[in-house]
Amino acid sequence: MHVGQVIYHLALPALALALGFIAVNARYLRNSLLDTLDAPYITVARGKGLTERAVLLRHGLRNAFVVFVPELVSGFGLVFGAALVVDYIFRLGGVGTLFLTLLPYNVDGIVQVDTYALMLLLLVGAAFMFTVSVLSEAAVALLDPRMRLD
Repeated sequence: MHVGQVIYHLALPALALALGFIAVNARYLRNSLLDTLDAPYITVARGKGLTERAVLLRHGLRNAFVVFVPELVSGFGLVFGAALVVDYIFRLGGVGTLFLTLLPYNVDGIVQVDTYALMLLLLVGAAFMFTVSVLSEAAVALLDPRMRLD
């Protein structure tokens, strides 16, 4: 019962976070796939008699992901920032709320900032971005047909 309530209350924030990024990334993947399907090796694969599904999955998408994955990873910083905003707007009590409450709003006087907590949050964000970048490079190496050893 408790897990169902958590999922129910996270549906709207997740939808708000995902809608903008789904549209942009779908366009990037579509353009990458269209460029890949115009390549000569796709014509050769079709000429060999492969089905359209095999051409699309084994040759088209695999080569389109080589271009798409780095573009997807470059948007993770935006996703992370948008997650902080969504967290603050929906009052989820996560890192976004903590991060924005640590920032001073009073410009008239001297405001004490907990610099250690702020540095920790920035370090966690940087570690997240570094991890995603390394994992994306590994994914590109696995997906790139030029890196195959067979």
